[in-house]
Amino acid sequence: MMNKDIIIGLETAFGEFKLTNPEQFLNCRRTAFSWTKLPTTLCLAANKKYFRQAVKNININAIAALPDAVQGDHAEKACLISDQAAEIFYYLHNLAIHADSALADPETGVISDSAVVADSAIIGPEVTIGAGSQVLDGCIISGPVSIGDNVIVAEGCRIGTQGFFSKRIQGQQVHIRHYGGVSIGDDCYIHAGANIARSANVQENTIVEDRVHIGISCLVGHDCIIQAESRIATGAMICGRAKIGRNVWVGASAVVSNALLVGESANIQIGSIVIDNVPDGANISGNFATAHGPRLRQHVMRSRQ
Repeated sequence: MMNKDIIIGLETAFGEFKLTNPEQFLNCRRTAFSWTKLPTTLCLAANKKYFRQAVKNININAIAALPDAVQGDHAEKACLISDQAAEIFYYLHNLAIHADSALADPETGVISDSAVVADSAIIGPEVTIGAGSQVLDGCIISGPVSIGDNVIVAEGCRIGTQGFFSKRIQGQQVHIRHYGGVSIGDDCYIHAGANIARSANVQENTIVEDRVHIGISCLVGHDCIIQAESRIATGAMICGRAKIGRNVWVGASAVVSNALLVGESANIQIGSIVIDNVPDGANISGNFATAHGPRLRQHVMRSRQ
């Protein structure tokens, strides 16, 4: 939990900054994103969009914000305003301000009697595996992870890993620690060699909903949400904080950039590089990905010349 010594340490490390409502700042028990559903949170607002979101979110006690992001009435929140707001936020995140509270208490996992776990699999103590699920040879699952019923986790999968997330803090490239978990619904198939990173935030999860299939050697980044019935084909990469809607197809080796929204029943064709939100039902392709139909017609016309 925050204390006055932490504020003094920030002043020593980063120099002067403006802090409003310091009592709210000291009441923060965790760090998370501006849309968190968990209370007593400190978040980062690197732009005006996230600042507005944080001000409206009743779960946010304090906002670390760049001066250009600050706007409107934020009297009920603590606000740490600095040109180094991002560095300060990630510095505090890596301090694990939740660690001296009940938030850090581990939960004991439960493996169903009907689940099958290969002898060569490595299963952490905070892993729950549901009825009829199978964890095959060479898997490593590091909790907190919850796996539903009738899930197959195929050979060599890694679930609950530290995701690729680094920032420069005080001139050094620093890994941003991941404190959360992974939640996998029922009737999923996680194919061989897939890697699903844990959430960056304590008591939050990277989420894979029911009946999702994730292909061979796919990468799913921290804090992603993959909704029910979606299929992520071989070698695809879903970068951190992206949300994949229900019944989406992501083709082999496609990349969905971080924090994007892919709408329900969209199709992302093989090898696409997605850098913008994708509407419901869209069919896109290419590098960078755009509407697939016109692109395909252009290709056909060129091939006939």
